[in-house]
Amino acid sequence: MRLWFTDVLGHLKSFSISPEELEEAFTEGIGFDGSAVDGFARLEESDMLAFPDANTFQLMPRKEGEHSAVARVFCDIRTPSREPFDGDPRGVLERVFTQADEQGLVFNVGPKIEYFYFDNDLDPVPLDHCGYFDFSPTDSSLDLRRAISRECEKNGIPVQYSHHANAESQNAIELRYNEAVSCADNIMATRLIIREQAAKRGFFASFMPKPLVSSLPWLAEHSSEMERTAEQAARESQEVKIIELMEERIGETFSALVSGVATFGLFVRLDNTAEGVVEMADLGHEYFILDPVRHMLTGSETGKQFRLGRRIAVRLVEADRRTRQLRFRLTK
Repeated sequence: MRLWFTDVLGHLKSFSISPEELEEAFTEGIGFDGSAVDGFARLEESDMLAFPDANTFQLMPRKEGEHSAVARVFCDIRTPSREPFDGDPRGVLERVFTQADEQGLVFNVGPKIEYFYFDNDLDPVPLDHCGYFDFSPTDSSLDLRRAISRECEKNGIPVQYSHHANAESQNAIELRYNEAVSCADNIMATRLIIREQAAKRGFFASFMPKPLVSSLPWLAEHSSEMERTAEQAARESQEVKIIELMEERIGETFSALVSGVATFGLFVRLDNTAEGVVEMADLGHEYFILDPVRHMLTGSETGKQFRLGRRIAVRLVEADRRTRQLRFRLTK
Protein backbone atom coordinates (compact mmCIF):
# COMPACT_ATOMS: atom_id res chain seq x y z
CA MET A 1 0.00 0.00 0.00
CA ARG A 2 1.44 3.35 -1.09
CA LEU A 3 0.50 6.44 0.91
CA TRP A 4 0.58 9.63 -1.19
CA PHE A 5 0.66 13.32 -0.25
CA THR A 6 2.27 16.50 -1.60
CA ASP A 7 4.63 19.13 -0.26
CA VAL A 8 3.88 22.85 -0.57
CA LEU A 9 5.60 22.97 -3.99
CA GLY A 10 3.22 20.36 -5.41
CA HIS A 11 5.75 17.53 -5.53
CA LEU A 12 4.28 14.09 -4.99
CA LYS A 13 5.59 12.31 -1.87
CA SER A 14 5.06 8.64 -1.07
CA PHE A 15 5.96 5.87 1.35
CA SER A 16 4.76 2.28 1.51
CA ILE A 17 3.21 0.22 4.28
CA SER A 18 2.14 -3.42 4.45
CA PRO A 19 -1.59 -4.30 4.26
CA GLU A 20 -1.44 -5.33 7.93
CA GLU A 21 -0.72 -1.69 8.90
CA LEU A 22 -3.66 -0.27 6.98
CA GLU A 23 -6.25 -0.52 9.76
CA GLU A 24 -3.98 1.31 12.19
CA ALA A 25 -3.25 3.93 9.51
CA PHE A 26 -6.95 4.80 9.22
CA THR A 27 -7.45 5.08 12.99
CA GLU A 28 -4.11 6.30 14.38
CA GLY A 29 -2.28 7.63 11.32
CA ILE A 30 1.25 6.80 10.20
CA GLY A 31 3.99 9.03 11.61
CA PHE A 32 6.82 10.52 9.56
CA ASP A 33 9.47 13.23 9.91
CA GLY A 34 7.82 16.50 8.85
CA SER A 35 11.10 18.41 8.89
CA ALA A 36 12.29 16.37 5.90
CA VAL A 37 9.51 17.63 3.62
CA ASP A 38 9.80 20.98 1.79
CA GLY A 39 7.60 23.60 3.43
CA PHE A 40 6.68 21.48 6.45
CA ALA A 41 9.64 22.30 8.73
CA ARG A 42 9.03 26.05 8.52
CA LEU A 43 5.65 25.66 10.21
CA GLU A 44 6.06 22.59 12.38
CA GLU A 45 9.24 20.92 13.60
CA SER A 46 7.63 17.86 15.21
CA ASP A 47 6.60 14.67 13.47
CA MET A 48 3.56 14.58 11.19
CA LEU A 49 0.81 11.98 10.86
CA ALA A 50 -0.55 10.74 7.52
CA PHE A 51 -4.21 9.67 7.62
CA PRO A 52 -5.34 7.81 4.45
CA ASP A 53 -8.54 9.04 2.77
CA ALA A 54 -10.48 5.83 2.08
CA ASN A 55 -12.38 7.53 -0.76
CA THR A 56 -9.14 7.74 -2.77
CA PHE A 57 -8.23 4.04 -2.53
CA GLN A 58 -7.24 2.76 -5.98
CA LEU A 59 -5.70 -0.51 -7.15
CA MET A 60 -2.82 0.24 -9.52
CA PRO A 61 -2.37 -1.74 -12.74
CA ARG A 62 0.21 -4.48 -12.30
CA LYS A 63 3.48 -3.91 -14.06
CA GLU A 64 5.26 -6.61 -15.99
CA GLY A 65 6.82 -9.09 -13.59
CA GLU A 66 4.75 -8.06 -10.56
CA HIS A 67 2.97 -10.93 -8.80
CA SER A 68 1.24 -9.02 -5.98
CA ALA A 69 -1.30 -6.22 -6.15
CA VAL A 70 -0.32 -2.64 -5.31
CA ALA A 71 -2.75 0.07 -4.24
CA ARG A 72 -2.39 3.76 -3.52
CA VAL A 73 -4.35 6.16 -1.34
CA PHE A 74 -4.05 9.92 -0.79
CA CYS A 75 -3.52 11.13 2.76
CA ASP A 76 -4.54 14.07 4.92
CA ILE A 77 -1.64 15.37 7.00
CA ARG A 78 -2.25 16.12 10.67
CA THR A 79 -0.19 17.26 13.64
CA PRO A 80 0.55 14.93 16.59
CA SER A 81 -2.49 16.48 18.33
CA ARG A 82 -4.66 15.26 15.38
CA GLU A 83 -5.30 18.81 14.15
CA PRO A 84 -5.24 19.48 10.38
CA PHE A 85 -1.78 20.68 9.39
CA ASP A 86 -1.87 24.20 7.88
CA GLY A 87 0.94 23.36 5.44
CA ASP A 88 -0.87 20.44 3.80
CA PRO A 89 -1.94 21.62 0.30
CA ARG A 90 -4.68 19.00 0.07
CA GLY A 91 -6.04 20.03 3.47
CA VAL A 92 -6.10 23.69 2.41
CA LEU A 93 -8.12 22.78 -0.69
CA GLU A 94 -10.51 20.66 1.39
CA ARG A 95 -11.19 23.62 3.69
CA VAL A 96 -11.89 25.90 0.72
CA PHE A 97 -14.17 23.25 -0.78
CA THR A 98 -16.07 22.99 2.52
CA GLN A 99 -16.49 26.78 2.70
CA ALA A 100 -17.85 26.84 -0.85
CA ASP A 101 -20.25 24.00 -0.05
CA GLU A 102 -21.54 25.85 3.02
CA GLN A 103 -22.40 28.78 0.74
CA GLY A 104 -24.30 26.53 -1.64
CA LEU A 105 -21.57 26.57 -4.30
CA VAL A 106 -20.33 23.56 -6.26
CA PHE A 107 -16.55 23.70 -6.71
CA ASN A 108 -15.85 21.74 -9.92
CA VAL A 109 -12.61 21.88 -11.88
CA GLY A 110 -11.78 20.73 -15.42
CA PRO A 111 -7.95 20.66 -15.71
CA LYS A 112 -5.78 20.83 -18.80
CA ILE A 113 -2.28 19.44 -18.21
CA GLU A 114 0.44 20.57 -20.63
CA TYR A 115 3.92 19.06 -20.78
CA PHE A 116 6.94 18.52 -23.05
CA TYR A 117 8.76 15.38 -24.18
CA PHE A 118 12.53 15.33 -24.74
CA ASP A 119 15.03 12.54 -25.28
CA ASN A 120 16.96 13.56 -22.13
CA ASP A 121 16.77 15.96 -19.18
CA LEU A 122 20.03 17.83 -19.91
CA ASP A 123 19.70 19.06 -23.49
CA PRO A 124 16.01 19.84 -24.29
CA VAL A 125 15.90 19.40 -28.07
CA PRO A 126 12.38 19.22 -29.66
CA LEU A 127 11.37 15.74 -30.80
CA ASP A 128 8.92 17.12 -33.39
CA HIS A 129 7.96 20.33 -35.14
CA CYS A 130 4.20 19.96 -34.88
CA GLY A 131 1.73 22.59 -33.69
CA TYR A 132 -1.67 22.90 -32.07
CA PHE A 133 -3.96 19.91 -32.80
CA ASP A 134 -1.58 18.70 -35.53
CA PHE A 135 -1.92 15.08 -36.65
CA SER A 136 1.31 14.14 -38.38
CA PRO A 137 3.55 11.10 -38.95
CA THR A 138 6.38 13.20 -37.44
CA ASP A 139 4.51 13.52 -34.14
CA SER A 140 6.64 11.14 -32.09
CA SER A 141 4.42 11.45 -29.01
CA LEU A 142 1.20 10.28 -30.67
CA ASP A 143 1.51 6.74 -29.29
CA LEU A 144 2.60 8.13 -25.92
CA ARG A 145 -0.56 10.21 -25.57
CA ARG A 146 -2.66 7.16 -26.41
CA ALA A 147 -0.82 5.04 -23.82
CA ILE A 148 -1.22 7.75 -21.17
CA SER A 149 -4.97 8.01 -21.78
CA ARG A 150 -5.37 4.24 -21.45
CA GLU A 151 -3.28 4.16 -18.27
CA CYS A 152 -5.33 6.99 -16.75
CA GLU A 153 -8.56 5.12 -17.45
CA LYS A 154 -7.10 2.00 -15.78
CA ASN A 155 -6.40 4.12 -12.71
CA GLY A 156 -9.96 5.45 -12.59
CA ILE A 157 -9.08 8.87 -14.04
CA PRO A 158 -11.55 9.95 -16.75
CA VAL A 159 -9.84 11.58 -19.75
CA GLN A 160 -11.79 13.94 -21.99
CA TYR A 161 -9.20 14.16 -24.79
CA SER A 162 -5.49 14.60 -25.55
CA HIS A 163 -3.68 16.39 -28.36
CA HIS A 164 -0.49 18.08 -29.51
CA ALA A 165 -0.22 21.60 -28.05
CA ASN A 166 1.18 24.87 -29.47
CA ALA A 167 4.93 24.48 -29.10
CA GLU A 168 7.31 21.90 -30.52
CA SER A 169 7.26 18.68 -28.47
CA GLN A 170 4.45 20.09 -26.31
CA ASN A 171 1.46 17.87 -25.50
CA ALA A 172 -1.77 18.31 -23.57
CA ILE A 173 -4.27 16.07 -21.85
CA GLU A 174 -7.63 17.30 -20.55
CA LEU A 175 -9.31 15.45 -17.71
CA ARG A 176 -13.06 15.37 -17.27
CA TYR A 177 -14.28 17.93 -14.76
CA ASN A 178 -14.71 16.78 -11.19
CA GLU A 179 -15.09 18.24 -7.71
CA ALA A 180 -11.96 20.14 -6.72
CA VAL A 181 -10.31 17.74 -4.26
CA SER A 182 -10.80 14.65 -6.43
CA CYS A 183 -9.59 16.66 -9.42
CA ALA A 184 -6.40 17.66 -7.59
CA ASP A 185 -5.78 13.98 -6.73
CA ASN A 186 -6.29 13.04 -10.38
CA ILE A 187 -3.82 15.70 -11.51
CA MET A 188 -1.08 14.36 -9.24
CA ALA A 189 -1.71 10.78 -10.38
CA THR A 190 -1.76 11.82 -14.06
CA ARG A 191 1.55 13.69 -13.77
CA LEU A 192 3.12 10.49 -12.40
CA ILE A 193 1.62 8.41 -15.22
CA ILE A 194 2.97 10.86 -17.82
CA ARG A 195 6.48 10.61 -16.37
CA GLU A 196 6.33 6.81 -16.04
CA GLN A 197 5.13 6.28 -19.61
CA ALA A 198 7.82 8.63 -20.93
CA ALA A 199 10.61 6.90 -18.99
CA LYS A 200 9.33 3.52 -20.18
CA ARG A 201 10.04 4.62 -23.78
CA GLY A 202 13.33 6.35 -23.06
CA PHE A 203 11.92 9.91 -23.02
CA PHE A 204 11.90 12.63 -20.38
CA ALA A 205 8.70 14.52 -19.49
CA SER A 206 8.97 18.15 -18.38
CA PHE A 207 6.16 20.23 -16.88
CA MET A 208 8.13 23.48 -17.14
CA PRO A 209 5.97 26.13 -18.84
CA LYS A 210 8.69 27.32 -21.26
CA PRO A 211 11.68 24.94 -21.36
CA LEU A 212 12.59 26.03 -24.91
CA VAL A 213 13.04 29.74 -24.24
CA SER A 214 16.01 29.95 -26.60
CA SER A 215 13.75 29.08 -29.53
CA LEU A 216 11.14 31.66 -28.56
CA PRO A 217 12.90 35.05 -28.52
CA TRP A 218 9.60 36.89 -28.54
CA LEU A 219 9.14 35.85 -24.89
CA ALA A 220 11.72 38.48 -23.96
CA GLU A 221 9.07 41.12 -24.56
CA HIS A 222 7.28 39.92 -21.43
CA SER A 223 10.32 40.80 -19.34
CA SER A 224 10.55 44.39 -20.53
CA GLU A 225 11.41 47.15 -18.12
CA MET A 226 8.09 48.82 -18.87
CA GLU A 227 6.13 45.77 -17.78
CA ARG A 228 8.14 45.37 -14.57
CA THR A 229 7.54 49.06 -13.78
CA ALA A 230 3.80 48.63 -14.37
CA GLU A 231 3.70 45.58 -12.09
CA GLN A 232 5.54 47.47 -9.35
CA ALA A 233 3.13 50.39 -9.66
CA ALA A 234 0.17 48.02 -9.40
CA ARG A 235 1.58 46.46 -6.23
CA GLU A 236 2.20 49.85 -4.65
CA SER A 237 -1.29 51.01 -5.55
CA GLN A 238 -2.75 47.91 -3.92
CA GLU A 239 -0.70 48.48 -0.76
CA VAL A 240 -1.91 52.10 -0.51
CA LYS A 241 -5.53 50.99 -0.94
CA ILE A 242 -5.18 48.43 1.84
CA ILE A 243 -3.76 51.10 4.17
CA GLU A 244 -6.67 53.43 3.34
CA LEU A 245 -9.21 50.72 4.12
CA MET A 246 -7.50 49.68 7.35
CA GLU A 247 -7.30 53.28 8.62
CA GLU A 248 -11.02 53.05 9.32
CA ARG A 249 -10.48 49.95 11.45
CA ILE A 250 -7.83 51.22 13.86
CA GLY A 251 -8.61 49.90 17.33
CA GLU A 252 -10.33 46.75 16.07
CA THR A 253 -9.16 43.25 17.01
CA PHE A 254 -8.31 40.66 14.36
CA SER A 255 -7.34 37.01 14.15
CA ALA A 256 -3.91 36.81 12.47
CA LEU A 257 -1.41 34.19 11.36
CA VAL A 258 2.26 34.58 12.27
CA SER A 259 3.98 34.77 8.87
CA GLY A 260 7.50 35.64 10.01
CA VAL A 261 9.71 36.21 13.08
CA ALA A 262 12.60 38.64 13.52
CA THR A 263 14.71 40.24 16.23
CA PHE A 264 12.34 43.23 16.30
CA GLY A 265 9.07 41.28 16.51
CA LEU A 266 6.55 39.39 14.38
CA PHE A 267 5.13 39.63 10.89
CA VAL A 268 1.42 38.81 10.81
CA ARG A 269 -1.14 38.22 8.05
CA LEU A 270 -4.87 38.80 8.49
CA ASP A 271 -7.56 36.68 6.86
CA ASN A 272 -8.26 39.56 4.43
CA THR A 273 -4.58 39.26 3.20
CA ALA A 274 -3.51 42.53 4.90
CA GLU A 275 -0.04 42.19 6.44
CA GLY A 276 1.73 44.08 9.21
CA VAL A 277 4.11 43.87 12.16
CA VAL A 278 3.89 43.40 15.90
CA GLU A 279 6.94 45.07 17.40
CA MET A 280 8.82 43.45 20.27
CA ALA A 281 7.57 46.08 22.74
CA ASP A 282 3.98 45.21 21.81
CA LEU A 283 4.37 41.50 22.61
CA GLY A 284 4.36 41.92 26.40
CA HIS A 285 6.43 43.00 29.39
CA GLU A 286 9.35 40.64 28.81
CA TYR A 287 12.26 40.10 26.44
CA PHE A 288 11.81 37.59 23.61
CA ILE A 289 14.70 35.55 22.19
CA LEU A 290 14.84 34.69 18.49
CA ASP A 291 15.55 31.08 17.50
CA PRO A 292 16.48 31.38 13.78
CA VAL A 293 16.68 27.60 13.32
CA ARG A 294 13.20 26.81 14.66
CA HIS A 295 11.77 30.12 13.40
CA MET A 296 10.28 31.19 16.71
CA LEU A 297 10.42 33.79 19.50
CA THR A 298 10.53 32.60 23.12
CA GLY A 299 9.79 34.74 26.19
CA SER A 300 12.74 34.93 28.60
CA GLU A 301 10.48 34.88 31.68
CA THR A 302 7.26 33.02 30.82
CA GLY A 303 8.59 30.80 28.05
CA LYS A 304 5.73 31.95 25.81
CA GLN A 305 6.41 31.00 22.19
CA PHE A 306 5.49 32.54 18.85
CA ARG A 307 6.28 30.39 15.83
CA LEU A 308 5.41 30.41 12.15
CA GLY A 309 1.83 29.39 11.47
CA ARG A 310 0.53 30.17 14.96
CA ARG A 311 -2.78 32.04 15.10
CA ILE A 312 -2.92 35.01 17.48
CA ALA A 313 -5.27 37.88 18.32
CA VAL A 314 -3.98 41.38 17.50
CA ARG A 315 -5.34 44.93 17.64
CA LEU A 316 -4.58 47.45 14.90
CA VAL A 317 -2.87 50.52 16.41
CA GLU A 318 -1.44 52.31 13.35
CA ALA A 319 -1.88 52.49 9.56
CA ASP A 320 0.95 54.60 8.10
CA ARG A 321 0.37 55.78 4.52
CA ARG A 322 3.91 57.09 4.14
CA THR A 323 5.62 53.78 4.90
CA ARG A 324 2.59 51.72 3.75
CA GLN A 325 2.86 49.69 6.94
CA LEU A 326 0.31 48.36 9.45
CA ARG A 327 1.32 48.06 13.11
CA PHE A 328 -0.49 45.75 15.49
CA ARG A 329 -0.37 45.04 19.23
CA LEU A 330 -0.85 41.65 20.81
CA THR A 331 -4.10 41.24 22.75
CA LYS A 332 -4.84 38.81 25.56
